[in-house]
Amino acid sequence: MGGSKARDVPENKIPLCRRCHDMKTRNRIKAWVEKGFYCWQAVPSRGGLPGQNTIFRVPIEISKRYGCLVLAEEEAS
Repeated sequence: MGGSKARDVPENKIPLCRRCHDMKTRNRIKAWVEKGFYCWQAVPSRGGLPGQNTIFRVPIEISKRYGCLVLAEEEAS
């Protein structure tokens, strides 16, 4: 659909379920990549939501096969 070459990078591509994708599109959650983690948080609203200050952090890596962010493989200990 045209898009932007500046935003068409692996760090800006992550598989999301339909509900999370819709929430991100409607600016109900904000998401960002930070030091190997995909982070997201509910956007504050009038009346507030319980736990809206909670930030979820999921370890990620760039998939060599698909060129997008995927869950990081856990290292064997």
